[in-house]
Amino acid sequence: MPLACWALLTYMAEMEPFDETLDRRIWSLANTRLQWHKRIAETRRTIPTDIEGSVSSLLEQHRELDTVALHTPVDESMEELGGEDGKPLLPHH
Repeated sequence: MPLACWALLTYMAEMEPFDETLDRRIWSLANTRLQWHKRIAETRRTIPTDIEGSVSSLLEQHRELDTVALHTPVDESMEELGGEDGKPLLPHH
């Protein structure tokens, strides 16, 4: 066997484990990328619905509190004085 052929075979034999390792690494990265794309897609589908539910719930709670506040009688003496300690709540300029 000529020396050039032997050198080529030796080179190929040494490169084969490197190629296999590189292939495994590339496939691993491709799999990780796919998993991230799936996770991002799932988040894009679910988070807006979750936020909408939270905001709707908060708005409903505020409506209920506004209704209660509108129907609560105001003590006129407190309104004139401003506060329990007699100090005005807002300074007059």
